[in-house]
This record gives sequence, C-alpha cells and structure tokens, in this order.
Amino acid sequence: MSLQPNLSDSWAKLDRAKTHCDVLKHEIDTAFRSKSNRIGLSVEYDDESGYHIFRADTFPDDQLTRWGLIVGDAIHNLRGALDHLAWALSLHGRDGRDPRNPTTVQFPIRKGPDPNRRPEDFRGGRKEALWDVLPHHRAIIDNSQPYKGWHGLSIHPLLRLNKLSNTDKHRVINPVLALTDTFVIYDSTFSDVGGEIVIPSFKTEAGLVEHGTEVTRVLVRPSNIQRNVKVAGDLSPLVCLPDLTGQAINLTDALDEITASVRHIVGQF
Repeated sequence: MSLQPNLSDSWAKLDRAKTHCDVLKHEIDTAFRSKSNRIGLSVEYDDESGYHIFRADTFPDDQLTRWGLIVGDAIHNLRGALDHLAWALSLHGRDGRDPRNPTTVQFPIRKGPDPNRRPEDFRGGRKEALWDVLPHHRAIIDNSQPYKGWHGLSIHPLLRLNKLSNTDKHRVINPVLALTDTFVIYDSTFSDVGGEIVIPSFKTEAGLVEHGTEVTRVLVRPSNIQRNVKVAGDLSPLVCLPDLTGQAINLTDALDEITASVRHIVGQF
C-alpha cells in the first residue's frame, strides 16, 4: 500500500473552482460601474400617500444568467473535489484496486443524527459510500460533517454546497438574486418641472429585488407635481444566492466559505 492517497484530481478540481470564482468576482466588481448594467428605476405618483414611489423596472437578465452558470461551474468542481477525494481514499484502502462497489463511492454529506445520518457511511458498512476507506480516514470525514457543528455563516458550507449542487444539476440554474444596496435618483426627474424632494429618500425594508419591487419613496414640493417617469434612477445591487433559510447571502462570501471548507477537508489527507 502506498503511504499516501493520490489526491491530484481533487486539487485540480479545487483549482478549477478557484478560476471560476475569480472570474465571477471580477465580473461582479466591474459590472455595475456601467449605468447600462444597473437596475433601472421608474417612478409613479401615489395618490393615497402623496409620495412618489420608485420601483425596480429593468434588469440585466443576460448577465444574471451568465453568473448563474458560472456559479454552477464552480459548485460542480467543488462537489467533484470531495467525490474525487472519496474515490482516491477508496483506492488507497484497496491498495490501488478498484472499490468493491464503485457506483456507491461518494463523499457523504449528512445533516444530522438519525434518520438523516447513516452511520454505515462512517463505519464502512457493506456497499456504503465509504466501504473501502480506511477507518482513520472515515473518522476525518465524519468529523467534517454538518452535524458536528459550525460557527461560520448561518448554514454549514457543506449543506449549502449540497443544496446548490443538486439544484444546478437536476432542476434549474441557481438564481443569482439582487438585494437593494445603493441607488440614484436622477436630478431631471423633478427639477425640470421645478420640483424638489423635501423629505429625503429612504429605503424600504431590505429584501430581494424583483420587477416592480418598491425601492424607495419620496415627498416632493410643490404638492401639485405628480410625475410618472419610466427612467427615473438606477440601483446598484448586491448580488446574492438564495439561502437555505429562505433569505439570501452574498454570493462571493458563500462561495469563499464553501471553497475554504472543501480545501480544509482535502488538506487533512
């Protein structure tokens, strides 16, 4: 038996994931410097409240789809790094021979104790994912599981990885969502008719931005000004991923934490 398992494929997968993440970060950092890439805001006068309400009106849909595809590529390689790890450990446990049941070999990700956790995975039970992995290697994998606890972001990175991977492979491209961050009201929206914002603009409760989402509302004087304008401002969004809690999390922060977790696991062998 060789002294160490060959983990070159796992490290190659991690390197490829980093490439995708670096591309994504660069594109997000530069995208909203251009007004044409920001979310356009329209404004309409609300008779009931007397406020002018600004709503999200246009989206860079092609860009969001592209980012969703890049996220999927990164997630595929990160999940693959773990599965290649399980395969390499199985070969190592068999002294280079093929695993006894190759179709079951994978890196298990278990949420919690029974019934969600299958103890066989970490005891090398017959025909289970880690059947041929050596006991001390199975113990390392067991200790990395989400049910062992987590002190980072709200969701354990392996659970997030598993969810994103399954969604991208079997259902839809992982949506890339935008939260309100900063916005601009164009001066010409009211100034060309002698209007002035007398109560500063304020954000509504932060949340996901969709077509028609209210971003802010303002009070304008004189009160007889009642404007409905298609292009009245723009919004620079915060690009996010859907969270398992139903909220959203900064996209690059989530990928950074998943990547660090996978790299730590592979680095223990």
